[in-house]
Amino acid sequence: MRSLQPSPAPASPSPSTTLEPGLLSVLRVLVAIQILLLPATLVTYPLRGTADIPTGAQRVAGDLLRQIAIDANTDLWPAALRVITVVTLALFAYWPGLPARMGRWYLPIFAVYYALAAALSHAAFTAWVLSYVEAALATQTALALLFSMESGWTLFVILLFGVVMVAWQYDMRRVLWYVLLLAGAEAIAFSPLLLSTLPWPPLVFQIFIHLAIYLMVGFVVTRMMAAQRAQRRALTEANIQLTQYAASQEQLAVSRERNRMARELHDTLAHSLSAVAVQLEAVDSAMTTAPNEAHDILGKALAQTRSGLTETRRAMHALRASPLDDLGLALAIRNLATTTAQRGGMALTLELPETQPALPPAVEQGVYRIAQEALANTARHAGATELAVSLAFNGALTLTLCDNGRGFDSAAMEGDHMGLQLMSERAEMLGGTLDIASGAGGGTTIRLVVP
Repeated sequence: MRSLQPSPAPASPSPSTTLEPGLLSVLRVLVAIQILLLPATLVTYPLRGTADIPTGAQRVAGDLLRQIAIDANTDLWPAALRVITVVTLALFAYWPGLPARMGRWYLPIFAVYYALAAALSHAAFTAWVLSYVEAALATQTALALLFSMESGWTLFVILLFGVVMVAWQYDMRRVLWYVLLLAGAEAIAFSPLLLSTLPWPPLVFQIFIHLAIYLMVGFVVTRMMAAQRAQRRALTEANIQLTQYAASQEQLAVSRERNRMARELHDTLAHSLSAVAVQLEAVDSAMTTAPNEAHDILGKALAQTRSGLTETRRAMHALRASPLDDLGLALAIRNLATTTAQRGGMALTLELPETQPALPPAVEQGVYRIAQEALANTARHAGATELAVSLAFNGALTLTLCDNGRGFDSAAMEGDHMGLQLMSERAEMLGGTLDIASGAGGGTTIRLVVP
């Protein structure tokens, strides 16, 4: 049987095992941008010949690159490599269920592949460009350096997104390891230039500048995420305390109500039955010796029985949910759902009829108690952020409650699922059916149908 004490709320996701909220969406947007930019990297123009390549130092690297193209006999391997890396990133980002299956290894593998793929693509493109501008390298060193610097900053922007993702998920120690990986990646990306006739100190200096910026950005992001995780933990602990307080208050209220009803039944039913028992004993004693007196005593016993029955009905009527008497079933369920959603911090969706047909009190009572138990389970155990409640009268009364909580194994409704069994028994007493659909991590849907 489930305890009334609330289950401890789950702790904040561990940065090493579960993706931080929103990180997967940002990762997919980043890959989508690369997919959209892919056609622009494959646009080609007719090659005019090496004589048309500008050699003046006054021309910028952008002008030089716009003259470079691929004719029919040119090798397409740099473009093919770019397509393969982007397609692999897309499969990594959008393959259904891949993050869950890979678990803690999903982001590290993605981040490493993202950095190495960008570096290899950049190195291939640089080597391809250098094959066309060797003459410019020999005569215009300043122009070649300008080209290398411009392409290096493009690579820097791409790799910076990887630093942000790693810092978003991990601590500064792991960010340091990733920056060391990026140092190797940038060395690979700049290798065609480092192995060329260009002076290498400006290129190495640019790599060190990139690494310094990576470290600064990583430090800032990790500090911000640490503060956010601390805030989430504080909110979780506060919610646990509020939930425990609400549960203790509920237990206290239930205990007080039980004591009150015990006193009511003792003062009414128990006293009436005791008095009737005494009177019936007197009737039994006087039945043969004083029939008239026995008849009078019997009349008093009947009157006492009727009085006790009236008092008992009054006490049992107090057991009915008072919101039903004051508001009716639809409004009582609305108030119950609203209170539950506010207490659990859930977004609430309500679909209730403006009018309802007349229902027997027993049906209203049973439906309300089932809704009360279901919503109490949602508040205590589901950990949901969204709650939907609907009530319809379309030939039959249909009550549906849905949440997006952690769910449970709906096939195992025995043993510690006493609350669910009581709900099913109430539904059978009403002549209706209760369907419970749930799964681990898939939320819960409870549907009651009363003909």
